[in-house]
Amino acid sequence: MNKILLVDDDRELTSLLKELLDMEGFNVLVAHDGEQALALLDDSVDLLLLDVMMPKKKRYRYAERAASDTPDSGYHANSARKRAGSRSRPRAGRG
Repeated sequence: MNKILLVDDDRELTSLLKELLDMEGFNVLVAHDGEQALALLDDSVDLLLLDVMMPKKKRYRYAERAASDTPDSGYHANSARKRAGSRSRPRAGRG
């Protein structure tokens, strides 16, 4: 079974996404802040889905840590927040 680490401070969103992914047969771990996410990275995950604009860690540090700690995992980093003059551009990669 594929293991996904879902990281977002929006509890409603993580609840909905976890339910949908569970129904598709995925094993979903959820973290609501950076400290929880980094603790869960010790588990072997196949995919990391994360909001990069969360409390307790800065921007892309989750993806950087995931890429270095779990080189065989994929990740997708995105944020729904928009700043003046910025473009929404998701970052994805494979460790």
